[in-house]
Amino acid sequence: MPYILNTNLQTEEMLRELGLSSWEELFHHLPPQIKIKGNLNLPCGLSEHSLREVMEDIGSKNIPIDEFNSFLGAGIYDHYVPSALEHIVSRCEFYTSYTPYQPECSQGVLQALYEYQTYICLLTGMDVTNASLYDGASALGEAVLMSLRLQNNRNKVLVAYSVHPEYRRVLATYIGGGDFSLQIVPFTSQGFIDLEFLENNLDGNSSCFVLQSPNFFGLIEDLDKVSAILKDRGVLFILVTNPLSLAMLKEPYKLGVDIICGDGQVLGGNLNLGGPTFGFLATKSEYLRQLPGRIVGRTIDIVGNSCFCLTLQTREQHIKREKATSNICSNQSLNAISASIYLSLLGKDGLKKVWLYSFNLAHYLYQRLKDLECVSLPFGERFFNEFVWQIEGANRLLNRLAKKKILAGLSIGNYYPQLKNCILSACTEKKKASDIDELIENIKKLV
Repeated sequence: MPYILNTNLQTEEMLRELGLSSWEELFHHLPPQIKIKGNLNLPCGLSEHSLREVMEDIGSKNIPIDEFNSFLGAGIYDHYVPSALEHIVSRCEFYTSYTPYQPECSQGVLQALYEYQTYICLLTGMDVTNASLYDGASALGEAVLMSLRLQNNRNKVLVAYSVHPEYRRVLATYIGGGDFSLQIVPFTSQGFIDLEFLENNLDGNSSCFVLQSPNFFGLIEDLDKVSAILKDRGVLFILVTNPLSLAMLKEPYKLGVDIICGDGQVLGGNLNLGGPTFGFLATKSEYLRQLPGRIVGRTIDIVGNSCFCLTLQTREQHIKREKATSNICSNQSLNAISASIYLSLLGKDGLKKVWLYSFNLAHYLYQRLKDLECVSLPFGERFFNEFVWQIEGANRLLNRLAKKKILAGLSIGNYYPQLKNCILSACTEKKKASDIDELIENIKKLV
């Protein structure tokens, strides 16, 4: 489809219909600091050959993560991706997938998404999930909107301060245009949610409470205690989690969670400069009708054969239209299918091994840092595969280590001013004890 500019006559007609005199008036609500002043500094057009040379030159400036000894985490993790995954997901019936409007010629995609939904329900213990969302942050936004629909006489949302800072920003955008209030629940000096503050700030207008576990600091929260507080007040419990952590931790459903969501990058996703990934959202069967997006179901065709179809499509472009629960139209289905392939390749035992290696290596790093006099550990050892450590001049140290091709972690002082000079570091099964020893020896030399 060629791109054809609107003519001046067409633009004037559109503005007239909108009752506006100029395009500037249409965008008057945008902050002036984000508006472009003057003309765009764009070069002239290039031939395909010349453009390829320019793009290759720009791309050559990227340094592959494999050239670094990296301990970065904070939502995107460098797990091993089986070689077979890329081959399988690149099959044409998956790679070209969009919405499977015609089930009779989309059985491969539908079955793969059905398997994906099955895996998510097995991991979370929930009854139902949809066929994926954009990412973890948008999944949280959709989960909160879902709770507000379920509790339509309540408009107060409580969210833990230990939820990923970027998730909280996206959530604020999601509900910022409505008559809703957002209250932050602080964490204690141990890094866990302040249960006393939570209990004292729940009221009859509270719709839901959002908690992340493992939280942004990697700590595993006591979900049973939180659930008991919320159930007494009729408040829905929304949990953000790393799905890989559920390979060994108890299913959230058994701990009183009503809605669970998160990012699926850890399930066979590459780093890709932070995306794209996919979001997952699972809940109880009684909330099925409020689940956004689409759900793939299994049925029987006219001759009695088992087959798959889109069971529910509560999307704005389908029959629900203005009654749709979400304006999610496309999503990251290919990445969701990739996750189902990853889980099928690893199996139950393989997934547990990934968990155990990540857990043990992270705790080995924790113990090595604990032995350094220059390092303090503000929180305890109840973490999964990442944790927070503190050292004087953290940013300077991170920069000096980066020059030695060691990415020691993420400085979190900008997100949490009270955690100045704190670093969040993660380990996956790709780390080796020698990688950790290398980091420790370099810290000793640089401080």
